[in-house]
Amino acid sequence: MSGIGTAGDICADGQDSVWIVRSHRDEDRLQRLAKDGTVTTAWTWPDRPGVAGCAAGPDVVAISMSGAKALAIANPDANTRAITAAPTLTVQDKYGRLGGAAARATGPSG
Repeated sequence: MSGIGTAGDICADGQDSVWIVRSHRDEDRLQRLAKDGTVTTAWTWPDRPGVAGCAAGPDVVAISMSGAKALAIANPDANTRAITAAPTLTVQDKYGRLGGAAARATGPSG
């Protein structure tokens, strides 16, 4: 199988990548769509925590997880855009089941 398949959410990092989260029958995935059209799998979750949404910036991709009730933070390498370390879970069990995600610029007042 090639390509993206059914996406759960799509988010652009404002640089050179579009990130796609999707649930697959065998695993949940974070995939990267490069400028040249190449799709690569950046990270997988075999335990299927329910990837639901994403928000991205130049050096971070945040993935909302409905089943895990958490936000996963992934840090792509600045040069290769590969994710080589496991995404860190944050706000786990704080807000319940998370759905979509959106980036918001913050000013001096937060």
